[in-house]
Amino acid sequence: MSSISGEESSDSLSSSEEEEESYESYDHDRNSLDGSDVVYMVGTEHDFLSDLFRVHANDQSVKKLITDNFDWIQNLTKGGWERFGRNISNSSYLRKLVMFNYFDDDNMPPFFRGLARSSSIRRLSLYEENYICLDGIRSMVPFLQNASNLLELNIKGNNNNVIAEGFSLLLRALSDSPIKKITFNNFNMDSFEIDDTSVPNNLVILDLNFNKVNADGCRQIAKLLRREDATLEELDLNHNEIDDEGISILANALQTNTSLKKMNVYNNEEITIEGMKLLLKLVNDISSIKATLQSNHTLHSMSFPESFESVPLFETEIVREIKQLFRMNEYPWNDPDETGKRKVILTQLDSKKRAKMCGLQGLGDDTKSPYTELGPLLLPEVLEIVGKRHGLSEFYECFRVRVADLWTTVNRKKVVQQRRDEISKEMEALAKEKKELDTELELIEQDEMDNMR
Repeated sequence: MSSISGEESSDSLSSSEEEEESYESYDHDRNSLDGSDVVYMVGTEHDFLSDLFRVHANDQSVKKLITDNFDWIQNLTKGGWERFGRNISNSSYLRKLVMFNYFDDDNMPPFFRGLARSSSIRRLSLYEENYICLDGIRSMVPFLQNASNLLELNIKGNNNNVIAEGFSLLLRALSDSPIKKITFNNFNMDSFEIDDTSVPNNLVILDLNFNKVNADGCRQIAKLLRREDATLEELDLNHNEIDDEGISILANALQTNTSLKKMNVYNNEEITIEGMKLLLKLVNDISSIKATLQSNHTLHSMSFPESFESVPLFETEIVREIKQLFRMNEYPWNDPDETGKRKVILTQLDSKKRAKMCGLQGLGDDTKSPYTELGPLLLPEVLEIVGKRHGLSEFYECFRVRVADLWTTVNRKKVVQQRRDEISKEMEALAKEKKELDTELELIEQDEMDNMR
C-alpha cells in the first residue's frame, strides 16, 4: 500500500504489490507523515494502523475502525486525506467508522471524495470538536447517496454556525437511504427547512441536542411528525431554545402521530407551566370522553426542563400526572385503542380524578357528567368496571339488575360487527409487529454471521 501522506498515488495496487506489502512498510509511511525520524507506537495507535492496513487489504475480519487524537492524521495533506478515504473505501466488510476531532471544511472534501465509493459502512461517527460548515456537509453528499447500508450518522460540531441549508442537505441526500438514526449536535442551529417529500423514509431517531432550535425549528420538525407514514420514534431536543410556542407546535403535530415514543426537551428553560399543560392535554384531553379517546396514546417517555424538578406543588402535580399517563401509554399491550379506553375508565369515570385533571388543564370545575356521552353498547361494561375500579358498588348494583333488560334492546348484529372489526384491527397490528420482528431478526443474524467471518 502506498503512503497516504504524499500528493501522488495510484488508485489501486497489483496483486504482487499487495502480497509484498507489510505492516512495517505502512509504519514507515506513518513515520513520514509527522516528520519523525524515530517513532515509538503503543496501544491504540498501533492497533489503528494495523487495522487500517487490513482494511485496505479488504480483510473481512476488520468490521470497525476507530481513530483517536493522532497528530499525524491532523497533519495530512489534502492528497493524504483523499488517499486515507480511498484506503478505507477499499474494504467491503467495514461496518463502523468513528473519527475524533479532525474535520473542517479543508480536509472534509478530499476525505469524502476518497470515501465516496464505500458502501459497506453502517455507522459513521464524526465526534467531538469538528469545525464543519456548509462546504464540509456538501462534500459528504456523494458518499451519503452511495451509502446503501448506512444505518447511523453522528456528527458533532464545535458550536460553530452551520447554515441551516447544511442539515437540510443531509436529509435530502439520505432520502433514499435505509438510515435509522441521525445525530447533529453542537452547531448553533436554530431553524432549518425540511422538505417532507424528500426525507429518510426509515428514520427512527433524530438527535438535535445542543443546538438553538426554536419555534421555527419545531415547525419544521412537525412536518416529520405529521407524515402519514411517520417512522420517527425518538426525538432528542435537549439544550435548545424551545419555548411554549414550540411545545404547542410539537403537541399539535403529535395529536395525530402514532410513531413517536420518546421526546426529550431537557434544559429548554423557556418552557413554562403553560407548555406543560399542553403536554398534559396531549396525552389526556379531559374535556370529553371523545377527546380522551383521541389523545396521544403512544408517547411514553420524556425528559422535562430542569426548572420543573423543584417547583410549586401545582406544577409538580402536572409533571406527576404526565408521567402516570406515560406509564399507561407504555403498558405491555401497547394498543392505543385499549390505552384510550383505560384512560377513560381511570380518569373520566372517576369523578375526583376528573375534577383534578380539569383543574390542571385549566378547565375549571367542570361538573358535567361523562356518562351522558356513553352509548348503550358500552354502558353495561362501563358500569361493571366502574364498580370494580372505583368502589362505587351502590351505583353499580343499582344498574346491574337492568343490564339484562338493556341487552335485549341492543342490535345483536351491530355488536357482532363491532367485535369482528376489533379482532381485525388486532390481527393487523400483530401482523405488522411480526413483520418488524422478522426484519430485526434478519439484521441480528446478519451481524452474527459478519462477526463470525
